[in-house]
Amino acid sequence: MNQRRKFTEDFKQEAAAQAIERGYPIKEVANHLGISDKTLYNWVNRFRVPSNERGTQDD
Repeated sequence: MNQRRKFTEDFKQEAAAQAIERGYPIKEVANHLGISDKTLYNWVNRFRVPSNERGTQDD
């Protein structure tokens, strides 16, 4: 059975920041952190939106 891993908001933000602010490729960051590139891509899209505009997009 596949069990979903849970990540803290801080972990998600830092992972996304590596791609958004530092310019590292999503695939490279995802491999380094042991997560799927699809997951990181979703986080990057979420954290590119300013926090005051996110509203109900957060899971």
